[in-house]
Amino acid sequence: MAVETRNWSYWRVLRDCRVWVLLAGDLVSNVGDGMIITALPLLTLRIHGGVPAPLAVAAVEASPYVLATVLAFTVGLTRLRIPPRALIIVDCLLRGGVLAALGLLAMADAITLPVLVCGLLIGSVFRLVGMSARRLAVTAMAAPEGRLAANGLLGTSTSLAIYAIGPVAGGILAAGHNPGIALLVDGASLVLLLAAAIVVTPQAAGSVDGESIPRSGLRILRRVRVTARLLVVVFGFNLFYMPIEIALPLLVRGPLGGDAVSLGLIWAGFGVGALIGAVLTGLLRKLPEQRLPVLIITAWAAVVLLLTVAPSVPYAVAAFFVGG
Repeated sequence: MAVETRNWSYWRVLRDCRVWVLLAGDLVSNVGDGMIITALPLLTLRIHGGVPAPLAVAAVEASPYVLATVLAFTVGLTRLRIPPRALIIVDCLLRGGVLAALGLLAMADAITLPVLVCGLLIGSVFRLVGMSARRLAVTAMAAPEGRLAANGLLGTSTSLAIYAIGPVAGGILAAGHNPGIALLVDGASLVLLLAAAIVVTPQAAGSVDGESIPRSGLRILRRVRVTARLLVVVFGFNLFYMPIEIALPLLVRGPLGGDAVSLGLIWAGFGVGALIGAVLTGLLRKLPEQRLPVLIITAWAAVVLLLTVAPSVPYAVAAFFVGG
């Protein structure tokens, strides 16, 4: 007779000290990453020199994803497999060291735009696969009944740290000090995650119930057609989302007449909205699954249109809250 199991609550999952230690490291590092959402564009606007400001900001924002995306596709679509624990450790060491070095250069007013772009390009090689490795490690350590809650904790802490707490802290630091200090703090924020990966993450993290990780993501795309279609939708959505991150600091410093704290508050509005959305996700289960993504994408488009006519920073905060 089969025994029905119930999904664990957040608190039940957090009873495992290994899980909450790794989640704590993930949370702290995400706060650091959220800080440079506001600090990087502001630093770029200080050092762009003769390069047009929009192009300079675009280059800086895109550079962490170029080599990282190449590696992510290589790992995901081929048979190359790297243990999640190793990915987390390498990412922390490389990205933490590079961010700290860039922060020190910026605080000494010795950084240039090419140095910043190249540093972010090289330092973020393992960023995307490292973030995926965190999720694999946490879910592998949780019991089967706790995996849903573990994923929920990761998503909630990411929204809270990267888009709510981090941008405000980064804006305050950038307004009161050199924006480079936010990069230095971001690099330091990876120390706790590094220690958690070394101490509590098992060597075999990444396999689930004794099953090996699928050999090829390309095989999954071929077998499960809806996965390929969703990949196209997500790629297109993010393709048209990223220009918002480029335009927002220019909008704040230009038409809205805001400062670093204003930019942080707008991102915080987005983060709070995303956090509320994550908490209320369970209420959407009864809605048609195929129509819901279309509705969400359409609503986000409407929010962006509202943002283009924002007359003030509070209006922009409210618009981004709804978008989040």
